[in-house]
Amino acid sequence: MALTLTIENETSLPDGGPLSVTLSGGRGLDIGRDQHLDWALPDPTRTISGRHCEIRFHENAYWLRDISTNGTFVNGAAHRVQSPYRLQHGDRLEIGHYIIAVAIDDAGRQPAAMAERPPAPPPPAESLWDGNGDEAPPIARRDLMPPQKYRPVHAGFIDWAADIPTPEETGRQAFAPQPEPPATAAPPAPSRQDEMAWAPYQPPPVPAADPIAPIPTPRRPPGPLPAADPWSEAPPAGPLPAFEPPFPPPAPPRPPPPSAAATAGEISPAEFMARFARGAGLPV
Repeated sequence: MALTLTIENETSLPDGGPLSVTLSGGRGLDIGRDQHLDWALPDPTRTISGRHCEIRFHENAYWLRDISTNGTFVNGAAHRVQSPYRLQHGDRLEIGHYIIAVAIDDAGRQPAAMAERPPAPPPPAESLWDGNGDEAPPIARRDLMPPQKYRPVHAGFIDWAADIPTPEETGRQAFAPQPEPPATAAPPAPSRQDEMAWAPYQPPPVPAADPIAPIPTPRRPPGPLPAADPWSEAPPAGPLPAFEPPFPPPAPPRPPPPSAAATAGEISPAEFMARFARGAGLPV
């Protein structure tokens, strides 16, 4: 449902704004002198309020609500409109000096009985399980089967892996009793009577197996030389030469010559004391 408002007494607006506005989808509209509104109507005389009126969509109709100071008039009435007012196709709105025509599409002008027809009641609960109504056709069986390309791929190694004995089977076979080999039947006795028929029959000798030559023992390779120990002392290569000093040793100093008293002879202690007393002027 669409609503169209068109200014009839002007060919253009001073601010270059639109002369017509269309609403649809349940949108609303604010009309006034302020530039930030949905539809701004310039008015130098300031007869139109900053926010003059508003239009809202409710219950499948557009409703006008006057919020101005000087009023909004409908179809040339002498008094301002009583809010809220349901807009009709062909109405004329007077906002300031502007005359605005109201146009509502044909879908909005259908009778109210048809526009507000109540929905049909839901079917009774028993009819939900009634099989007489419409039902979907049966689905073919081939449509339920997966396509060939989506079927699982059978790998060849699965059969090979299934033939591998498990560890338990291998252990049972290892300890299972082995069947005895069948006894070889003795060769039949010769039926021909010859000159050696009197001797008992002896089976032909079984050729002896060739003796296995003993495997020669390989010579043991010589062991590797022991690694040299860097910390071991090397054996002396031979007697070392005698050490020769580079300079001859100095001669020992000569002893001092003996004094005359020592040369004359040594005196006894008693003689030494007597001489000392006489020299000191002591009585001897």
